[in-house]
Amino acid sequence: MAQLCARAISDLATAYTPHEQITAAKHIKNALVGHPTNKEAFVRHGLVDTLVQLLSTYPRDETKQRHGTNLFEEEEVIIEALVLLRSIVKGPT
Repeated sequence: MAQLCARAISDLATAYTPHEQITAAKHIKNALVGHPTNKEAFVRHGLVDTLVQLLSTYPRDETKQRHGTNLFEEEEVIIEALVLLRSIVKGPT
């Protein structure tokens, strides 16, 4: 599990594009949600710091306009990061 956590967190931290970040975050989400032991391992390996760093790279920009009903990829990155943080904060379930 330690290698999986370290690699998944590294993939998220080094992802270059929002699409890569979304893919990495979803991979972590699948390993984390509903798995209390995995949550602990991911937290111990620095997931929270990585998520905070990731969120800080996308400052809120009020000048952006939506195109139709699709979310910008940057917004999807933020949502995935917040879902991960919520799962961690929620605890062992």
